[in-house]
Amino acid sequence: MLKEKMTKLFGSAKNRMICFFVLEILCVAFVIFSLFQEFYHKNNVLTGQASGPVTLTEEGYTVPEELKNGQEQEVLKLQYEGLTAGTYKCIVSYSCSEDQKITFTNVNSNNMKVNPFILDNKLKQVSGYVWFSTDEDVFVISGIYSGKGNMVIHDVSLSKSKAGHIRVLVVLIALFSALELLNLIFALYPDKKRKILILLGITFFACLPCFLSGIERGHDFGYHTVRITGIAEELKAGEFPVYLQPNWMDGYGAPVSAYYGDLLLYPSAILSALTFPIQDVYKFTICFITLLTVFAAYYAFKSIVGRELFAYFMTVLYVIAPYRYVDVFVRSAIGEYTSMIFLPLVAAGFYHILTKDIEELKQSFLGRDVMMLAVGMTGLVGCHLLSCEMTLFFLLFSCLVFIKRVFQPVRLVKLIKSAVLCIIFSLYFTIPFLDNMLSNDIQISGSLGGVLLIENTAVQIGEFFTFYKDIFGGGRTAIMDRANFSIGLILMISVFISIYFVVKKKASGRMKYFLFLVFFSMLLSSNVFPWDDLAVRFKVFAILSQIQFGWRYVAFTILFASILLGDTMLSVEQLTLEKNREQAKLILGGLLVLMTFSILSDHFQMLSDYDSRNKTTLYNVSESKILFGKVNEYNRAGTNRDKLSYQLKAKNAETGEFTRRGTTSRFYIKTGEEDSKVTIPILNYKGYHVRDDAGNEYTIKDGKENSISFTVPAHYEGNITVTYEPMWYWLASFYFSAASWILVFIFCRRKKEKAK
Repeated sequence: MLKEKMTKLFGSAKNRMICFFVLEILCVAFVIFSLFQEFYHKNNVLTGQASGPVTLTEEGYTVPEELKNGQEQEVLKLQYEGLTAGTYKCIVSYSCSEDQKITFTNVNSNNMKVNPFILDNKLKQVSGYVWFSTDEDVFVISGIYSGKGNMVIHDVSLSKSKAGHIRVLVVLIALFSALELLNLIFALYPDKKRKILILLGITFFACLPCFLSGIERGHDFGYHTVRITGIAEELKAGEFPVYLQPNWMDGYGAPVSAYYGDLLLYPSAILSALTFPIQDVYKFTICFITLLTVFAAYYAFKSIVGRELFAYFMTVLYVIAPYRYVDVFVRSAIGEYTSMIFLPLVAAGFYHILTKDIEELKQSFLGRDVMMLAVGMTGLVGCHLLSCEMTLFFLLFSCLVFIKRVFQPVRLVKLIKSAVLCIIFSLYFTIPFLDNMLSNDIQISGSLGGVLLIENTAVQIGEFFTFYKDIFGGGRTAIMDRANFSIGLILMISVFISIYFVVKKKASGRMKYFLFLVFFSMLLSSNVFPWDDLAVRFKVFAILSQIQFGWRYVAFTILFASILLGDTMLSVEQLTLEKNREQAKLILGGLLVLMTFSILSDHFQMLSDYDSRNKTTLYNVSESKILFGKVNEYNRAGTNRDKLSYQLKAKNAETGEFTRRGTTSRFYIKTGEEDSKVTIPILNYKGYHVRDDAGNEYTIKDGKENSISFTVPAHYEGNITVTYEPMWYWLASFYFSAASWILVFIFCRRKKEKAK
């Protein structure tokens, strides 16, 4: 009876949708009710009992001279009692000449989630959240003095926060929204249910390290966390789209988002803005990018080989290849592993345009092939320009190889359409990027346009065969200390099987060319290729060497080897079918079982290696100084960060406190009988404007170390406001690209419906 009722209730898609929606509303209502109760707390700031060898002065808790002995010690102890479970926000206002630290302790540390706060000597305030899973009898905030320099704690604010409720609300909404979306897709496309579940399973399989405790902070982890938190801060300040991130250079700011496409980081930034711990935000980033990679790779590979089962294996081996895992978990190279979403789309689109029958190409104005190439290249432009540069190299090379096909009118028109669509779709990024590059002399890695020697970062030939090596390591040291740059055992086996088919003259033209591309990309990524000598001698190689690391071409080896794997399975199937169908099933089935066993064993070995790492827990960005934006890339060239004053300076004038919210800054000034030259702690980039209370705008000039400088006239008293305002044509290009995406999508949908 109960079974029949449950079947009746949940049997239809409509009923399931209603149930999910009702549950979502109930959960959201419960969390909102919990939030509403906290609105009645009149005094939410908690007071702690202070103790320690500090001296309480008008400025705050000050470290006395006798403690400046070079030894680290606890100088301030604030004790709080009777804290209830929940989330608390801690804000520390301070001043110090050397970096100091704030630590947190309680009776049972297993029930508390928080990292130490680094008191950066360039900043004046730091904040973060403390999570308690149970009530706490005693909670202590300690000021740790390094023994050097001055240290004054002006104020420590601890208050109960609604952040925990907000996170619960977001998780519940995301969970039920995902269930509703899946239910809707399954209802509209019941034949795709199994496919979607398998691809979701592959994504989960590839992201297993994210479900272990703690996090391995890779080489570029801090750099990309700065980007995510920078976008988050701007979104909270009401800025969209984000072009400049003021958290870089300890508040001096840099237009990082105008130089490094970050559209796919917005979901992560939203989570950061909603106070999710930074390690959870980064793990979400990995899962989100991997999900997109799995679906894009499957779609592209299926279109090439035409076999669903083979496309699954190609997708698995593409996303769990050792080098990709190095990018994800060792190097934390978000830009590079995000580009791997789009590489299969580019390969598939270009392949179809060059190989489809002319009459078939004529049947569609755009078609799937044009869209795959256009979307793939647009994605590369918007996430990683270096990967885009390498992709263009392979595309141009392939155009030269197949030049007769390229110049067939129908194929050439298709390629031109893809290029035009890519340009239109990418305007949201390319217009601000080019404008900033032409307006400012920027410091980036490798000195753009110069000669960058990259052979010392190339792959040693033997490393292509280190299939079972730990993925962790660097790139410039001895081979035992280097990361795993191999493509994986199965992909390499497929390469050798392809060689067999070539020798036996049973290889297709596609197999031959992708086999060539595998070896060509391996050559480019290896230390056998004379990158340094060619870069010094020829301008074109000096440009190509800007990829910074020779090993980056391994990503293309993985792509070509994955396609080669599909061709290998097709060839094995065809070869056995020519002899005996039962034998074919046995051989091919055995091959797939062997591949499955190898995939599982290799992957779980990698998972074991990752789990054995000395991972850290990272809840607040203040735990690591690099997360404050101490990165020189994309700063004005010639800026010496050690000479930055981090202070407002005004000659012949009185000034008030310099305050900032997002990209808007404000301060009070009173000038005397002479004009006052003012220099503020913000680097000067195109887009800044300085105005007074009357709306008068002042001319901005480069001050010391390229900071913003301007002159306030004599006898002025009032506020000065500094704002960063994106150019109108930046915003126009953003909305034009967005509109183009929508219109092209509608056009393609209507064409598809008419074709049916």
